[in-house]
Amino acid sequence: MSNGAESLYEEILADRHKNPLHLLPRKTGKKEFPDLDDLPEVERVITDTRPEWADALIKEGEAKGEIRGILLGEERGLRLGVTQAKRDTALSMLRRGMAPSEVAELVDLPEDEVLRLAKEAVN
Repeated sequence: MSNGAESLYEEILADRHKNPLHLLPRKTGKKEFPDLDDLPEVERVITDTRPEWADALIKEGEAKGEIRGILLGEERGLRLGVTQAKRDTALSMLRRGMAPSEVAELVDLPEDEVLRLAKEAVN
């Protein structure tokens, strides 16, 4: 973030309970602003008057989205890995002659899934 956008962002975060529009005259040098009724209009005004603010906010949003995507991917990968490990263990137990109901209980898989694995192991 540029220094201007960064300091404005820090002020807004520090004074969240206040309306941040009171900061605009001081930060932009303008004394009057049009009435802004909706978010697209606010976005247009920010983009037109302070493009570096818009760029900084976009970059911040992209970074947050990237982090969220990585975390969700890791979580999904872990779940898939645990499920695959259970299946592999169940298959190994079935090959050693254990009963499907016992395998299902020990590896915490539904019995119908263990039976399906048993059929696949035979084929």
